[in-house]
Amino acid sequence: MVMEPKMDFSRQLDILSPNELKMPVTVIGSGGTGSPVIMLLAKMGCTDITVFDPDVVERHNLPNQMFWVEHVGKPKVQAIAEIVKAFSGVEIKQKQEKYKGKEDLSGLVISCVDDIEERKAIWPGLKMKSRVDLYIDTRMGGLVGSIYPVKVCDPDSIKFYESTLHDKDEVAPLPCTAQAIIFNTFMVASVVGALLRKHIKNEEIPPEINLHLSSIDIYQTEL
Repeated sequence: MVMEPKMDFSRQLDILSPNELKMPVTVIGSGGTGSPVIMLLAKMGCTDITVFDPDVVERHNLPNQMFWVEHVGKPKVQAIAEIVKAFSGVEIKQKQEKYKGKEDLSGLVISCVDDIEERKAIWPGLKMKSRVDLYIDTRMGGLVGSIYPVKVCDPDSIKFYESTLHDKDEVAPLPCTAQAIIFNTFMVASVVGALLRKHIKNEEIPPEINLHLSSIDIYQTEL
């Protein structure tokens, strides 16, 4: 059952109405990019949100994720559910587990996982699934973010996206003290929101957006 919004959205109606956001949304991962993405979606007007994440909140998550200090030790899905309800009234569906690719997802699916191997495991469960309107894969490291919107039934979109699923040893690891900072995660989440709007308005969507926040540059790729 889809909830009715509890907030007054009158000041955004000519940008995006909550009536246009009644599709199911699944977010895989609720940490660095996932926690602000989930909050942003709820504040935009999404009310049918399911979140997958097997992890618990740790102290090193607090500076760059949405969690409160008292959430340390709690499951991330439970913690983000408490935060989202407090800020928006939206009650998200909690899945304290990894997405295993077997669930029959529909609507919008957003990947906010940390590891390229996890992305490779997620993708087969979405590829050529007509009920998935759009898949957005977010990636973030240090001062760089990348966002990949994928039309899961479009051959050109599929081909481009699969070219980005590199082997793990091709991805250079970041030093443990240069992996995440909150303003980058917020920026990635904001791009996800803008892409969702463009998708709903049937506007052209680039297959790749790269953020370089050390120089404050944004690049788009065209097919």
